[in-house]
Amino acid sequence: MYVNVNSLKGDWFKPEKIGDYVEGDLVSIKHREGVYGKQEFLVIDDNGINKFVSLTAGLSFIDFEELKGQRIKIEYNGTKTNPKTSRTFKDFNVMRYTSPMGF
Repeated sequence: MYVNVNSLKGDWFKPEKIGDYVEGDLVSIKHREGVYGKQEFLVIDDNGINKFVSLTAGLSFIDFEELKGQRIKIEYNGTKTNPKTSRTFKDFNVMRYTSPMGF
């Protein structure tokens, strides 16, 4: 039996309001050709459903390689303005799950 691998199966995380979030196990970091050139995105497994998160300016400073295989939550904080460039960007909180016991 063959399975088609030409397209990605899953849902893109497109936050609209403050507090929107995606969470699950960070499976991988992938690349694709986008409108503005090569684009990186995360693949997050949310109970068997793939969720994709574009690595935009508000997420670009996080080292997601260190978080691969871990359960994470990405929460949307709304838009912010970069004081140096006056450009707006989407801001996020990125959290790593730890057990109630602290590990």
